[in-house]
Amino acid sequence: MKVHKMPKKVLQSEKTTFMFVSSLVLFAVSVILLTAALYAGVPHKTRQAVYQAGSEVVNGQAKFSINNLTYSDGTSRFTAPPNKHYVIFDFTVENTSDKPITILPANDTYMKNQEGVVSFLTPYGLENPFRAGDLLPHEKITGQLSYLVDMNESQKLYIDAVWSGALIAIAIN
Repeated sequence: MKVHKMPKKVLQSEKTTFMFVSSLVLFAVSVILLTAALYAGVPHKTRQAVYQAGSEVVNGQAKFSINNLTYSDGTSRFTAPPNKHYVIFDFTVENTSDKPITILPANDTYMKNQEGVVSFLTPYGLENPFRAGDLLPHEKITGQLSYLVDMNESQKLYIDAVWSGALIAIAIN
């Protein structure tokens, strides 16, 4: 009995085709899983409020408030460039849940003007910087956050965190 061998070129071609199809399937599965992970991790509700200093926002796993709001042109190391100034928030967060929450102001907060220009947490010589990290159940923390923003433009402070329960937009008057 004579056994017919497949030519090496045909075997190599089948192997290449199998690897290509396998790669496409794995890529498609990766895209689907990444999309699902991103969708699941982003709060989808938006809650907007015209904020008044001292008022509390209760949402998600926390109660938070802006106790004081000041503006500064900066000092020595932190002098604001022309047409900009620092907005400094005295901010309080209380964990209202029975589990620790992680608060990372550099990731959880930002400011945005009406044109969509975003300003992230900006270094400034603060007297009481807000501490990042875990907040135990029913623990409260107060500290300052600073942002370098354009002068004479309407701004909103955004809190976008798992603990806030939604994307919170706070209009600054």
